[in-house]
Amino acid sequence: MALDRLCFASQSEEIFANTTMKTLARTGAVLSFSFFTIPALWLLSQSTPDAPALTIFGLCLLGVATFFGSILWLLGEKCCSTPDRR
Repeated sequence: MALDRLCFASQSEEIFANTTMKTLARTGAVLSFSFFTIPALWLLSQSTPDAPALTIFGLCLLGVATFFGSILWLLGEKCCSTPDRR
């Protein structure tokens, strides 16, 4: 019986840790996405046909935001998922 209680306690702690890590990974993904998206949109709003560098840099920042946001989200889903126990 004591062994069952220890296994149950460790499984519940593992589920809590996975949930916490998944929440932190999702929060990091959203913060990363917004950290790069807001300056990118500001640069794109300030760009003119005379200054294509702002447009290029804004589009690069938008690409970085999309890449890092989605990678962090997917890593949180993959690393913090609980495997099926049989």
